[in-house]
Amino acid sequence: EMSWKGNTIRGTISGDGALGLTPEGELQTLSADWSAENIFMDAPNLFDGGFSLEALKFKGVFDAPTKSLQIEQVLARKGPFELQLAGSLTDNPVSMGVKLAGTVKDLSIPDLKRLWPAGTVPGARDWIFANIHEGSIRKADINVDLLPGAIVDDRIPDEMLAVDFQLAGLKVTYLSGLPDLMSVNGTAILNGDTFRGELKSGQIGAISLKKGGILINELHKTGAVGNVSGTFTGPTRDILTLIDAPRLRYPSRYGIQADKAGGTSNVDFAFAIPMLRDLNASDIGIDVNAELLDVKLPINDKFGLTGGKFSVK
Repeated sequence: EMSWKGNTIRGTISGDGALGLTPEGELQTLSADWSAENIFMDAPNLFDGGFSLEALKFKGVFDAPTKSLQIEQVLARKGPFELQLAGSLTDNPVSMGVKLAGTVKDLSIPDLKRLWPAGTVPGARDWIFANIHEGSIRKADINVDLLPGAIVDDRIPDEMLAVDFQLAGLKVTYLSGLPDLMSVNGTAILNGDTFRGELKSGQIGAISLKKGGILINELHKTGAVGNVSGTFTGPTRDILTLIDAPRLRYPSRYGIQADKAGGTSNVDFAFAIPMLRDLNASDIGIDVNAELLDVKLPINDKFGLTGGKFSVK
């Protein structure tokens, strides 16, 4: 057992290992069965800020002739968060072979940001860091089967990686300048170079998200476009105020006074958002179709619309 107090890693480590040599004295195998407690890691060139773990366990065997690592167990815990992985790593001059299976439970968004290595899927990483602020991954099932040399130009083949997520309580900035979408729940799947998400619920004040979807292709490319779509429902006044924000101004184009409207509305929306940290309004594609029900809209001091339907596109 030893206490490690370095600038990058601090904690208490215990365990054992074994060294296997060939008759010529060269390394044959190296095995380890280590446990660590109260670990703190701070590697600013790799991770976004320091992070801590209450417990960390590793058990595996390195085979020198094949340059492969057999991982029997990786276990990490911090409060409700738990990561379990097993599999193997194989060295290759083009890209490492990776075979892993495991689960993640109760990973908070702040901890996800701390653990996401810099340079890994940079476009999606930058967008998530800038636009997803709260919530957690309640559960994720991880299955990786990357053949040695399979990654070319940073692209991971879709059939070689699958991570299924259950998302809860997210706070999402879907379009800068508009109120954040709160309490977002849903599911998502990452397949190599493609991300798909299904949003099942969320709120913007009195406005409810009935359904939503996210599709991002070519994740390896910086600025890959994320297509976000869905349907909001709620009081017409609130929805018209939302889509009358400076980035949209849809009601104002028709002379509609959002603050004097009544009734309820359904709004179908579609945004095309490049996965970049900083965006200009002209970078985002926007399409909004609103159906106003039981309309109450003043036209001027003497006339107004009541009842029926009214569409804004």
